[in-house]
Parts: sequence; C-alpha cells; structure tokens
Amino acid sequence: MEKIKTTYDRFMSDPERKKDYEKGYKEFLLTETICEAMEEQNLSVRKLASIAHVSKTTVMQLRTGDAESVTLKKLKKILKALHIELEMTFSQTNQPSII
Repeated sequence: MEKIKTTYDRFMSDPERKKDYEKGYKEFLLTETICEAMEEQNLSVRKLASIAHVSKTTVMQLRTGDAESVTLKKLKKILKALHIELEMTFSQTNQPSII
C-alpha cells in the first residue's frame, strides 16, 4: 500500500520548487535573526545603521527580506554590530544560483 503524500511532500518532490523553498527559507532565517537580535539589544533601525556605518535603507532592506542589493560587506558590518558571526558554506552545483 502506497503512503499518501502530503502537500508538502508533493511540493518538495519537485526539484525547482524545493530549490526555491530552500532559498526563501535561508532569506527568512537571515531576516528573523537580524530582527530578533535588534529586539534583544533594543536597537532601532537608525541606531543599528549608525553603529554599523550603513544607511537606514540597508538595514530596512535586510529586515524586510528585500536584500538583493545589499552587499556582503554591508551585511558583515551589520552582523558585526549585532555580535552575530557569519558562516558561509560553498557547494558546487550544475547550474549557477544565488543563495
């Protein structure tokens, strides 16, 4: 007897959908981590931008998940100001993609 697949199982069985989901989840985690750290440290967007020497727009882009134009250098400044260590993992894929 074949097990009935859940909607999630069917969704994740499609490689393209799975890749999109994983990319979105990683972006969500980044946003949530920054928002949580700001809340714990009682930092406003303005104060974090000042400490990290970046624009308020850059901080807002990261908080809202609209960070496509945020450079790695700016991200590192913000994370350093929040006392968050950035760890990166690289893996080779058949197709180029941005995570």
